[in-house]
This record gives sequence, structure tokens and C-alpha cells, in this order.
Amino acid sequence: MLSLTPIMQSRLRGTALDSGSLVTIASLVIILGLFGWAYLARVVRGQVLSIREQEFVEAAQAYGASHRSIILRQIIPNVIMGVVPALVRH
Repeated sequence: MLSLTPIMQSRLRGTALDSGSLVTIASLVIILGLFGWAYLARVVRGQVLSIREQEFVEAAQAYGASHRSIILRQIIPNVIMGVVPALVRH
């Protein structure tokens, strides 16, 4: 990550962020975003695998809800509520 910082800063020079320390901050945010997504992806995947086995998802399937409906109404809201506290603890 440290070796990418000067590269990112040189790429951001001459853009709208080229005022004061915004180049440094923007380059750090971009670099951390590139390397930090893997942790979030693992947490979300674990939550989805756990939630899809819950009884309320099975009940929605038995009721005849579509896959899209189950994802939008059951899984995504519960994943969000499970991931946010995990990110705060991390």
C-alpha cells in the first residue's frame, strides 16, 4: 500500500482534488478502498449464508415467494443489520 501512495498522488495532481492536503487524503481513501473490500466481502458472504438457512426464509419459500422477493425483503435487510455492527467492532 505504501508504494502505491506516490503513484496515486501523482495521478490526482491537476484534478479538482489538487488543493492542499486533499490529494493525500483522497489517495489514502482510494488505496484503502482497493485493499479493504475483501474483509467486507467475507463478512457479507458469511451473513448471507447464515441468513438463507433461517426459518423465515424457508417460510417465504414455502409460501411461494420469488427468489427476488426473498432477496429484497428477507436477506438484504437482515444482512445490513448484521454487517453494520460487525464493521463497527472491526
